[in-house]
Amino acid sequence: MIVGAFKSKGFTEERAMKKLLIALLCLVLACCFAACNKDEEPAEEAASPTDLVNPVAEPVEGDPLVAEAEEEVSKLEQELDITIALPDSFQITRSVMVEGYMAQIEFTLDAENYTGRYALGKYENMSGFSKGFQHEETVDINGVPVKLRWTAKEDIMSEVETTIGVADAYDAEKDLSYMVVLTKDSTKEKLTDAMTAFMQAASLGAPEELVESGGAAETTDSGPAQD
Repeated sequence: MIVGAFKSKGFTEERAMKKLLIALLCLVLACCFAACNKDEEPAEEAASPTDLVNPVAEPVEGDPLVAEAEEEVSKLEQELDITIALPDSFQITRSVMVEGYMAQIEFTLDAENYTGRYALGKYENMSGFSKGFQHEETVDINGVPVKLRWTAKEDIMSEVETTIGVADAYDAEKDLSYMVVLTKDSTKEKLTDAMTAFMQAASLGAPEELVESGGAAETTDSGPAQD
């Protein structure tokens, strides 16, 4: 019928078909363009900080040397029935009872960060670090053998490696175990100096004022002793 209308105006059948195809093509393109404009959403404005929903924080595993709730040093003295008299040069930043039998004290000394532990009974590796050290040596501190393990700054080949140091000791006369960890830039001298003061700071029996107030524990569970 449409072709006949074109022919009535003097178009040949071939020209009439071409005109029809062109008209249909234009119609299809117009429909497509209209559909695209309909589906396109207006751009949203960027959300302001107050509009953003706070993400749920994922649990973060803490330092393996930090375990339970913080406690006062006096509480640790009561738990282990010892006196801890660290020098004024030791700036205590945190104290905590770990696993029920290790008194952990975190401190700074000469601008270095240390973690120290006391425990009743014999424990050979309270830090839990067992390998990865470049140096190992046993020194004598006031008649007590102290095992030193460390990696010095000049030993590392990349920034991925650590320069941690550990000192462990057991005083058979006091039946006390000691541990000191230096988290970076370890040297034999730093570990020896910190461990010497840390060991000398501990003595058996809670402070007299705690005993008189009835605060000292009558019995202490020091955990299973290690060989």
